[in-house]
Amino acid sequence: MITVIIPSRNEIFLNQTIRDVLKNSHGEIEVIPVLDGWEPPELIEDPRVRYLRLPKVTYTQKRHGVNQAVDMAKGSNSNLCNPRTCSTLPIRSIRRANLAAPAIPRGR
Repeated sequence: MITVIIPSRNEIFLNQTIRDVLKNSHGEIEVIPVLDGWEPPELIEDPRVRYLRLPKVTYTQKRHGVNQAVDMAKGSNSNLCNPRTCSTLPIRSIRRANLAAPAIPRGR
């Protein structure tokens, strides 16, 4: 399974990004949109989509939200996707880049 994490703070293209990821995916996938202190006007209702809601604060919580999404991810690999750019990295690499510490192997 692949996990796609989409950090979002007032992102007008969030739903379109989620739809595109689901439409263009092959095999098992889960999508975790990280809602950084906001709620979109419309939520995508799909069993492959699980929303992570962060409390509203005056600063961005992108790093914290990505770390939480990695912790809840079911996939062995993760894709960190922004509406304008995507990069595929193993979950260990995303955790290491954000926490600047060795990753804890998942399920091994």
